[in-house]
Amino acid sequence: MYDDDSHNYAPVTEITNQYTNQMAQGSSQYVVVSASKRGSGNAGLIAISAIAIGLILVVVLAGVLYVWASNLAEDQSSELVGDWTNPEDRLELGSNGEAKESTGTFKTWYTMSGKLFFEDDEYYWDFEYMVVDDLLFLAPYDENNVLVEEDCIGYVRGLSGESEPYYNDRINEAESDGIIPTWCDY
Repeated sequence: MYDDDSHNYAPVTEITNQYTNQMAQGSSQYVVVSASKRGSGNAGLIAISAIAIGLILVVVLAGVLYVWASNLAEDQSSELVGDWTNPEDRLELGSNGEAKESTGTFKTWYTMSGKLFFEDDEYYWDFEYMVVDDLLFLAPYDENNVLVEEDCIGYVRGLSGESEPYYNDRINEAESDGIIPTWCDY
């Protein structure tokens, strides 16, 4: 112990610890303490390493899931959200991925790799799609992933497409302007 008045060290009493060595140096004594090397330090090091590796794996997994979710969000085309109609059908595409169709066929929708997908509980349908101005063109793929151009369908944004004269005028205008996709055999 250190004595402030005399600046002398008080003698160190004998410590009976198997890991402690005493060494005399002049009138003062120093105590050297060494750690045990029996593996308890290794177990702690292994535990800390396992925790660190686990945290790294969780961060990497979170990053992968974030990128995957971001890609899905990017593929959820906002230009498709809303009501689309023609004289025979009404299609409602919600921003949350819900889909309502006048025949009740679809429940959800999403886009991926340039295709528009509709799903119900058991099946999915994939379509080539293109939005031009206020028109949506859809052509289905068959079970062999071949585009069925002759089954192309056109929709007008909003409810005005329910009117057959308006719909026909709009499609004729698109045809004369050359904006109907080449894969749509209209």
